[in-house]
Amino acid sequence: MTNTIFNPDKLVRVARWVLAAIAFGLTLAIRIRLLGVPLERDEGEYAYAGQLMLQGIPPYKLAYNMKFPGTYAAYALIMSIFGQTITGIHLGLLLVNAATVALVFLLGRKLMNSTA
Repeated sequence: MTNTIFNPDKLVRVARWVLAAIAFGLTLAIRIRLLGVPLERDEGEYAYAGQLMLQGIPPYKLAYNMKFPGTYAAYALIMSIFGQTITGIHLGLLLVNAATVALVFLLGRKLMNSTA
């Protein structure tokens, strides 16, 4: 007869979820503190091209770069939702990164097994 009160497998699963939640929470806390940090070189470039797109100017007309226009469109979408500020851009990117981490986790769990 197995002891249903103390199940080591369940304890390990819960511990993994707790550790993942702590790591995610710490990362989120650090990133939130850095929302107002000035845009990096590429971020500023993407944001500028996104602003131009929000003004109706097509990509590469006034600002040219060797990168694909999807990045500019993503920044334009983020700025249309969270505002055309440094904090708004970083908040949007924070949420996109969090969603990406969650989706990669779910994909890995589906591809490997439920203990991932």
